[in-house]
Amino acid sequence: MTRRIASGDYAAGERLPTESELQKEWRVSRSVVREAMKILASQGLVSIQQGGGTFVNEANHDALQNHLEMTLKRAAKNGKPWRSGDAAGAVKAMCAHLDTTGKDLLLARRKGRK
Repeated sequence: MTRRIASGDYAAGERLPTESELQKEWRVSRSVVREAMKILASQGLVSIQQGGGTFVNEANHDALQNHLEMTLKRAAKNGKPWRSGDAAGAVKAMCAHLDTTGKDLLLARRKGRK
């Protein structure tokens, strides 16, 4: 779910599928879905409105950065750090949410590594 939020599959303010729908999609128990939603909420990615649903929050740079780091580590472990669609999606989502200063900082860091 984190990957889908970070990649833009779910836009800020969008309501996520119901617990029942996610339960069927993931083939897990309702308690697993609830725990996953609690984790996403603790990371600042979603807001849970009791009786109203779960909604995607505005971009949370820390959460996106954590997702990006985990994705890149997982991809590097598999020997394909920049070929991973997850990594590309995470980078794209994070860059889309950076302000101009953030983009300049990211470019400066990249130049410094070459």
